[in-house]
Amino acid sequence: MSEIYRSEEVGEIIKALSKFQGVVPTIEKTKTVNMKTKAGYTIKYNYADIADVMKMIRKPLSENGLFVSHSIQITKEGRDITTTVFHESGQWLKSSMILEHTNDEKSLGSKITYYRRYSLASLLGLV
Repeated sequence: MSEIYRSEEVGEIIKALSKFQGVVPTIEKTKTVNMKTKAGYTIKYNYADIADVMKMIRKPLSENGLFVSHSIQITKEGRDITTTVFHESGQWLKSSMILEHTNDEKSLGSKITYYRRYSLASLLGLV
């Protein structure tokens, strides 16, 4: 389950995000995945990886006094992954999610990257 938190005041970050959304381009989906389902079907989909997303948003974020941080904390429940959007005013929005413990580090890395990408898109209103 994901939860969203915010600073007490959000007026300045909302104005900055509104301006940001007006200038950030649609991010192209340049990567393709072919995935086998348990039923034996193959699903093909395209996506933008985290590097492509960051490349497209870094300058518009900076021009609007915004920056993004991702952090991971290990807890009893799993790994708590938090994405925070900060504004130069000190205001912030963040989304956190706990990923269950796993022994498969490659799978964990994929889940972390997936969450970072989608929480970032959600918090910033990216297409």
